[in-house]
Amino acid sequence: MRRPRPGLSWSPRRCAIRQQYATYMRSRAWYLRREQWVGEWRRLAGGRDPFCLICGALWTTRSGDLHHRSYGRLGHESFTDLIALCRSCHVSLHQLMEMNPEWRKRPHEQATDVLVAELRRQRTRRVGI
Repeated sequence: MRRPRPGLSWSPRRCAIRQQYATYMRSRAWYLRREQWVGEWRRLAGGRDPFCLICGALWTTRSGDLHHRSYGRLGHESFTDLIALCRSCHVSLHQLMEMNPEWRKRPHEQATDVLVAELRRQRTRRVGI
């Protein structure tokens, strides 16, 4: 389970939620949901494999992460609750969310969408696309 940011502590309720999340993320149910999500992606994308929504790298269940845009249906996620990100982009997204308390005040789904768009813009400028 991830620890709180330096200088902060978590309430017993927050610790219980984080523990529940960590347990779910290690569960067979989560791995089955990931495989199901990939099947849904391929069906919607005409058979194409998923890719990182920030950098465009090929996404696989071994090298990529599914980021939760919403935790409201944890354990029963809809297809749109999850987005494919390579591990590096996923770390970058969470670093940005953690750096600014304003992002944590917004709904997680909204913060995710805005930050993904910003990271894509930054990457496009760096690469010169």
